Amino acid sequence: MNRFTLRASLTIIVVYAAIILYRYFTLPQFINGDPQFEFHSAEIVEKDNYQTSIEMDQTKQINLPKQLQTFYLFNLNFPFNRQKINFDYNDSLLTFLRDSSNYVWGEIGTPEFTKALIGYDSLNEAKLLLKIDKDGAYIHSYPYLSLMKWGLFSRTAQQKFENYLVE
Repeated sequence: MNRFTLRASLTIIVVYAAIILYRYFTLPQFINGDPQFEFHSAEIVEKDNYQTSIEMDQTKQINLPKQLQTFYLFNLNFPFNRQKINFDYNDSLLTFLRDSSNYVWGEIGTPEFTKALIGYDSLNEAKLLLKIDKDGAYIHSYPYLSLMKWGLFSRTAQQKFENYLVE
């Protein structure tokens, strides 16, 4: 191999590695642990205290944020790409996420979150974080609402949620 080919190959590898590192280190830091978006397992509703937990959420005024302006969908695995999502959150997605009939009781084991949908308000502050598993069947929502049960979508809701992410 001549010197030119070796130098060109090394340059391409270094540039590619720099791009990957840049994309990884520019992911929002709160995706992997910010006190604002902590998920406490003690807050998770159980079947026997479902109604009480929903009433407690209403009393504490725990709700999904309204009037979000911008949304980004982040891939949490290589190549860590991100895309801006344009949809009417305030009517359609907000209503969808707050509808308890879209969720079923059950779990799929330990979810492997591969995507994150982040909603920003008009001041460009993150107010909503949805971690989405690799199949799109399970989410963790920050803030967590009791009416989401354990975050497992019904089959029809899973397909509808995937359509939101494509819009």
